[in-house]
Amino acid sequence: MEKVINRKETVLSPWLTLVEKTVQLNSREAVYHCLKQDDYVTVMALTEGKKIPIVRQFRVGIEAYYWELPGGLVDKNQTPEMACKTELLEETGLVAKDIHYLGKYVPDSGRLENYLHSFFVTAFQDSEHKFIPEVDVEPRFVTLEELIQMAVSGQIVNHHISIIFLALQNPAIEKLF
Repeated sequence: MEKVINRKETVLSPWLTLVEKTVQLNSREAVYHCLKQDDYVTVMALTEGKKIPIVRQFRVGIEAYYWELPGGLVDKNQTPEMACKTELLEETGLVAKDIHYLGKYVPDSGRLENYLHSFFVTAFQDSEHKFIPEVDVEPRFVTLEELIQMAVSGQIVNHHISIIFLALQNPAIEKLF
């Protein structure tokens, strides 16, 4: 029977903790390492003009700029839905209108202890809100066809591809396109 028999945490920063786990695997013990961090959200949004916001930013893990859906960490004082609204507004200037929860997923079951909460929202530009883009975050609005082509061509490379798929498989969302 597999079970964790020892767990040691080393805080590396306010955002990341290294977790060492000693695991009993059948007749042997093995040591594994995981990363503990806050849950995060990913948002696929659709504007009234049928455009989908994406953002380009530098990602340290892959040492490159890539396009992705808006998103970010769920702060300790937030629900995933609150983080969805906040990240969408901060990264694109859009206000979430109708929010569809797509689910809670495990982004990397072998190394990460957090969850990804994914959303599809209809959104609008608030004329009273002066949008100031975050430093080093470049927003862009694309059509569904452009988004799919970016995923196929490798311009979008992370789990956001599955969020796009999940949204498009939802009958209530599919009819919006």
